[in-house]
Amino acid sequence: MRVEVRKKNVNNENNEQIGMKSRIVIHRINLILAVSLYLIMMILIVRLANVKGIWVKVFGLYFYRSVLNGVLAQIQVMLAIWIVLNPIKNSFAVAFSLCLLASFGAIRAFVFEGNTDAIPGIVVPVSAIFIIMIIKRYWIKLNYRIHEVTKQKEEIKKLYEKDLINNKQLKQQNDQLRIYNRIMKENEERLQHIAYYDSLTDIPNRKMTIDQLDFLTQPPLANKMNFIFVYIDLDDFKKINDTMGHNVGDIVLQKVICRWKDKLHRMDMLGRLGGDEFALIIRRELVDRELFEYTESFKKALEEPIVIEQHEFYIKASFGIAKFPKDGCDTTKLLINADIALYQAKKSGKNNIRFYRE
Repeated sequence: MRVEVRKKNVNNENNEQIGMKSRIVIHRINLILAVSLYLIMMILIVRLANVKGIWVKVFGLYFYRSVLNGVLAQIQVMLAIWIVLNPIKNSFAVAFSLCLLASFGAIRAFVFEGNTDAIPGIVVPVSAIFIIMIIKRYWIKLNYRIHEVTKQKEEIKKLYEKDLINNKQLKQQNDQLRIYNRIMKENEERLQHIAYYDSLTDIPNRKMTIDQLDFLTQPPLANKMNFIFVYIDLDDFKKINDTMGHNVGDIVLQKVICRWKDKLHRMDMLGRLGGDEFALIIRRELVDRELFEYTESFKKALEEPIVIEQHEFYIKASFGIAKFPKDGCDTTKLLINADIALYQAKKSGKNNIRFYRE
C-alpha cells in the first residue's frame, strides 16, 4: 500500500515538473512576441514622425497622423504592461529598457531634429515607466503574499497529517487566508483600473472606449439597439501646454472633465482617446433635436472660464457626430466618419457641432 502511494506521489511530481516546463516555454514565447510587437510599434512611430502632413494613408484609409500616433503609443503602453506581468525573470527590466529606449529616441528627435511631434513620444514612455513601476511594486507584494499563503497552506497540511491542529488554529488560518484573498482581489481591481482608465482624468481610456465600440457593434447586440458616437476635440488646447506648461494643461483637462461629468447621462460613456481628444458614446435613442441639445450642453459647460492661479482660460471644443448603424456599421467606420464631421466643425470656425453627412 505504501509503495503504491509513493509511486503516485512520484508520478504527480513528474507531471508537475512537465507542466512547469511547458508554462515556462509559453511565457518565454509571450515575452519574445511582446518585445517584437513593441519594437514594431516603435519603428512605426518613428516613421510617422517623418511623415509630412496631418493625414496618413493606411490600407487605403486616411487617418489623422496624431490619432494614429496616439494609438500606437497606447499599444506600446499595453505591451509594456503585458511584458512586466510576464512571470519570466527580468521581464520588468526588459519593459523598463524598452520604455527608456522609446523615450530616448523621442528626446533625440525633439532636441536634435526639432521635431515637436515627438513630445508625446517622450511623455507616453515616461508615463508607461511609472505605470510598470507601480505594477511591479504590486506584483512583488502579490507574489510575496501568495508565497506566504502557500507556505501557510503547507504548514496547515503538515499540522493535519500530525493531528496537531485544533479548531481554533484552523479558524485563524482560514481568516488569514480570506484576508489575503481580499487583498489579492483588491490588487487585481487596481491593475484592472490602471489598464482601462486614464490616469489623469480617471475616465475610460482609449482601449476601454474602443472595446466598448467593438462590443456595441457586434451581433446580436448590434441588431437590437442603435447608438451615437461623438468625437470631441478641444480647440487650440496646444497653446495652453506651450505657453503655461503641461502641468497647467493637465489641471485644465481635469476641470473640463469635471464639468462634463455633470452633464453626462447615466447611460452614456465619456472616454479619453488621448491628448485633448475625447469620445462620447450615447447609448440611447435620441432624435436630432434632442441629440443636438444634449451635445450643446457639453459645449455650454465650457462657456465659463477656468481659473487656475489667477489665470483665466477660455476653453472651446468641436464636436463630430456619427450614428450607428447609419453612419458606419463597425468601429473603424464610425471613428472615421465622426472624425470627418469633427473636421468639418473645425473647418467652419471651431467651437461647433457637426453631424456626419455623406
